[in-house]
Amino acid sequence: MARTQLNRWVAALAGLALAGCAAQPPLLSLSAQAQAAYSQGDIRRALPDYQKLTAADPDNPVLWTRLGNLYAHEGRPKDALHAYRRAIRLDPQDGEAWYNLGLVHLKQSQAIFVQAYALLPANDPARARIESLLAATASLSAGTRRHPPGTQGGMVAAKQHTDHGRLP
Repeated sequence: MARTQLNRWVAALAGLALAGCAAQPPLLSLSAQAQAAYSQGDIRRALPDYQKLTAADPDNPVLWTRLGNLYAHEGRPKDALHAYRRAIRLDPQDGEAWYNLGLVHLKQSQAIFVQAYALLPANDPARARIESLLAATASLSAGTRRHPPGTQGGMVAAKQHTDHGRLP
């Protein structure tokens, strides 16, 4: 884990610890459970834990970024966008949340171009421009997105126009 990520996670744990003495042991236990599932790439187990953690500590941007990552991996872009925006409202300097927010928007834009390509006549010059845009943006969205360890690279690049508008 990178030093900045470790520092953010320590801050998240400290925030949970300060959330209330009566609730401290269950929240810390849930936090440890969520972190373990996230680290192992167990999205199905981590997702409900992070939903509970953000409900218990709604002012923690680290938790919202993690939740956004999980939603993005699950193919839930609206939920991912909401979580990343919440993280950014809480910490406008959160570069990871901004980066991942951009990738979700990029993937949505790719889907729009794929649909446009499928609907345009074969001789329309816009099709060539769409092919170029998809080729250029596919390498961007397949890049270095932060994602839960153990997963297959987080968000997958948008599929080319041959997929008839379907995205992973």
